[in-house]
Amino acid sequence: MLIEPVIAFYTNHFFSETTKGMLNKIWDIMNESHPDLVEIVAPLDIISKVKLIETLIRDINDEIKVQHTKIPKSLELSIQQLNDIVEKIHTNLNNIKNGIEYHKTLWFSSFRALGYLEDIEKLKKNNSILDTRLDHLIKIIMLFQKSEKKNDT
Repeated sequence: MLIEPVIAFYTNHFFSETTKGMLNKIWDIMNESHPDLVEIVAPLDIISKVKLIETLIRDINDEIKVQHTKIPKSLELSIQQLNDIVEKIHTNLNNIKNGIEYHKTLWFSSFRALGYLEDIEKLKKNNSILDTRLDHLIKIIMLFQKSEKKNDT
């Protein structure tokens, strides 16, 4: 079985839709007037991470198409895990955005506590998981590159 159907699904369907959605949500959140929220979300650097993941998976897809090789199970699992955590981050961002919109409708909203702080903590935790899973993907790629070099010699 070639990797093309598996990776192509992630690159063509998942990342194109989820990346657009995430980038839009991040942009909306970053443009909110609440300075604490911007201070929390900006350092997470989610936009660049998602772009990097998307590019890595596209590169993997292109390389496997060229070499006509099978997808290693560990690589498939790593990509699936990245998919899962990016979807969770997307949900976190949606919840935060909805929380912001709801908070704006409340009377004396500037005096009220933010009702979406729990979602921000979940976002931070999921961002940390994203970092770990991206690191795992890179290590798996490096492992297979070393393996290919040994087989070439």
